[in-house]
Amino acid sequence: MKKKIFEVLACLVFAVAAVGCGARNSQEQKGVETEADSVNVALGKNDGRFVKVDTLENLVVYTPVFSSIDLACGEMPSKEYSSVIFCAAAAFTGSFLSEFKHSNIAGDHVSGGKRFEGYECRVNTGCFVYYGNKEWDFVYEDYSHALDSAASTGGMGFAQIMMINDGKVKQTYRTNPKNTRDVNEFRALCELNGNLCVIDSRGFVNFIDFVNDLAAAGVSDAIYMDMGEGWNYSWWRHSDGTAVEIHETPCAYTTNWIAFYK
Repeated sequence: MKKKIFEVLACLVFAVAAVGCGARNSQEQKGVETEADSVNVALGKNDGRFVKVDTLENLVVYTPVFSSIDLACGEMPSKEYSSVIFCAAAAFTGSFLSEFKHSNIAGDHVSGGKRFEGYECRVNTGCFVYYGNKEWDFVYEDYSHALDSAASTGGMGFAQIMMINDGKVKQTYRTNPKNTRDVNEFRALCELNGNLCVIDSRGFVNFIDFVNDLAAAGVSDAIYMDMGEGWNYSWWRHSDGTAVEIHETPCAYTTNWIAFYK
């Protein structure tokens, strides 16, 4: 399918991992750096009613105070949906398509309590599942059964690169210390001190440094989330009800998002 040049340029970014999935055949480009000062300004009088935000030395931790989670597919939840308190891209997207297809999401996934078949992605080494009763799990390697369980309980789930599991850093092709060119802003869905949270790097870092920073912060589990310019468009709900954008420029080709509900 031919694409208009301006559309391709607008979204011609791709997490290096997705190349291994046969996805978005392009180089990842750097997004807009998260400035610490901007983060602090955005926090302002935020009291963590919906999302608690902590700025660490190398990380920004977003901890939603949620009642449920889902994987939104096809259309990103609008900032006008007051029930949504955090939203960000989750699994990799395959191709630049003008219409949504579940088969264009990397790996099988569960949305709205239903399991869908995605395309095979060899870099996916684990999954995150939410069972619909405020219980969740990070499952390494053999995770098909976990997706079935999530579907049977009306939950959600998606596959991605498992970075840390049960307190142990997992080896991936991206964690080679010699891979010094794998530099970008990174994001992971994590469990920290028993809480589910989304953690971003503060600015551009090497991938292995990001993983090590997560481990040093005490993260017990971490699974990657799709990033890159446009793909990193995300937002969280301030205590005054307004939506705060983490990255401001969306991409027209994203396919799925993890959504936390108050």
